[in-house]
Amino acid sequence: MTNFFVADVSSHDTIDAAALPQIGAVIIKATQGTTYVNPKCNGQYAAAKAAGKKLGLYHYAAGGDPVAEADYFISNINNYVGEALLAVDWEGYQNAAYGKNSNWVKQFVTRVHDLTNQWCLLYTGAEGARECANVKDLCGLWFAGYPYYPGTQRMYPTFEVPAKFPYSTAPWPTYTMWQFTSSDGTKDMSISNMPIESWDKFIGKAIAPVPNPVPAKTVAQLATEVIAGKYGSGDARKAALGSQYAAVQAEVNRQLGSKTASKPAAPKPATTTGKQEGVWYAQTGSFTITDSSGIKLRSGSASVSAPLLAVLAKGSVVKYNAYGYFGGYVWIRQPRSGGYGYLPTGTASGTKRTSYWGNFK
Repeated sequence: MTNFFVADVSSHDTIDAAALPQIGAVIIKATQGTTYVNPKCNGQYAAAKAAGKKLGLYHYAAGGDPVAEADYFISNINNYVGEALLAVDWEGYQNAAYGKNSNWVKQFVTRVHDLTNQWCLLYTGAEGARECANVKDLCGLWFAGYPYYPGTQRMYPTFEVPAKFPYSTAPWPTYTMWQFTSSDGTKDMSISNMPIESWDKFIGKAIAPVPNPVPAKTVAQLATEVIAGKYGSGDARKAALGSQYAAVQAEVNRQLGSKTASKPAAPKPATTTGKQEGVWYAQTGSFTITDSSGIKLRSGSASVSAPLLAVLAKGSVVKYNAYGYFGGYVWIRQPRSGGYGYLPTGTASGTKRTSYWGNFK
C-alpha cells in the first residue's frame, strides 16, 4: 500500500506505542550525542518487530564530533544493522552545530555509510533542509512540518493527514516521509510518500567493525535495566532478551525481593494497587529530571495532547503537590501562578509504575 503511517517513538513513549495497529512502520530513537541511549529502545524495537512493522532507528544529533556520534550510534544498534532503516534527527534543540556547520550531517551520514553500507534518512524542517543541501543526493528527506488544523491553532490529530503539503522541500524535489503532526496533535506521526515495499531499499546489508564496541552486559546489569523498564514486559521482553530471558528474569526476581525487604531512601508515588486512574492524590515533594532528552511540561491537564508550557532539561527540579495515573503515565502536578503545570515522570500500566524519568524527594 502507499501512504502508510510511520510512528516515531522515544523514551517518552510506551513500549506499545511502537506497535500501534494503524501504522505500517516505526522509527525508534536509539541514541543522542555520545552519552545517551534510549532505555526503551530494545523493548520498543522488539514490540514493533513482533507486530510485523517495518523498522527504523534514529540518532538525535547533539552537534559534537560527527564521526564520534556516528560511531556511538552504530555501536549501540549494531545488532539491528541490515534489518532497520537508519535516520539522523537534525534540529536546533540541544544541537550545538545546528545553523553553524553545514558539513556536520554529511560527515555523520558518510561515516554511517562507511560502517553499514547504508545512507540515513535526514529528519529536519525547511530550514534544516536548506542547511544540509550537500546531502540531497545521498539521503532521503524525512520532512517535519506541522500545519494547523482548519479553523484552529492546533496541529492535526494523529491519524488525520492534511489534504495539502504546504511547504517547500528545496533542494530536495520531494519528501520520502512527512511528519505532519507532533505531540500537540497527541502523537508524532508521519505519512510516507512511497509504497511500503520500498522501505527495504533504504536498508544496507554490510556491517563493518565499529571501534571500541560496547562490552556485553552481565545478567545482573540486564536485570537492573529490566526493572527500570528498558525491555518492556511479556513477549516484548522475551524477544529482546532471547536466550538470556530465564537467567535475567531470575535475577530480576532476586533483586526485587531484596529491595522489598529494605526501606526506600525517599518517598515515591505509589506503584501498587489501591489507587485509581484519573484521580489526583495529594503528596508534596520534588522531582529531579534525569532523562537526557528532558520532559515536556503541559498546561490545562495531565495529557500529552495538552498545550506545551516548556521542555524541562535534565537536572531541572519540579516541586509538586499531587500525583496521579493518566493515559499510561504517572503525572505530578506543579503549582504555578494562576494554575498548574503537569509533568509525566515515567510510564505506567494502569496504576502500576513501569519506569522512572527522574528522582523523587
